[in-house]
Amino acid sequence: MSRGRTAPHFTFACDGELLSCAALDPAVEARPGVEANPGAEDGDRPAAVLLHGAGTSDEGRFSGLLGDLAARGHQALCFDFSGHGASSGRLPHLSLRRRFTQARAVIDAHVPPGRRLLLIGFSMSGQTVADLVAHYGSRVAAIGLCAPAVYDRAAWDVPFGDGSLGCHGGMLPNAGRAVERMAAAPPLSGCPPTLGVPRPPGRGGPWAGRRPGA
Repeated sequence: MSRGRTAPHFTFACDGELLSCAALDPAVEARPGVEANPGAEDGDRPAAVLLHGAGTSDEGRFSGLLGDLAARGHQALCFDFSGHGASSGRLPHLSLRRRFTQARAVIDAHVPPGRRLLLIGFSMSGQTVADLVAHYGSRVAAIGLCAPAVYDRAAWDVPFGDGSLGCHGGMLPNAGRAVERMAAAPPLSGCPPTLGVPRPPGRGGPWAGRRPGA
């Protein structure tokens, strides 16, 4: 992992919670060993938003990646979903809808209006990235997915647990009927199976022409 500036942390009130966030503005100079991204002014480069997975994941593991993205001229931003890391809330009370709501609110509050987006999602945030792509449309310049997960829309409002949910090694054991329903839900039709990203609005598929929550 490369070494560089430490991202300043701040809190953001959203969805009845206080979310722990970290952000770096584009670096004035590239760091040693990190090539600058030529060909565009810093303000024209997409803002990079990193979204962690569920369970024991949090934004703390993104410090090196934030620095690398900032060194290449990107505004870089990440945060802890509620019930994770230093954010308030409890994991069993989180849902796919709330993950989308929180991510959208952080982006709208901290990324300049109209700036293009680079959305990077890990595990369950594969679905969150898909929801954000459906919402922001052509504003999304690129996505990056690491072991992404997607779910049927029936799982949209299902809480992750009933108050007795435990976390171990990033998995969610003993989650009860809620997680069973999510696991049993079929994947979205019309999605490339290796990417797990729905087709853009207007091009078919169950999410076409529909913004999340609509």
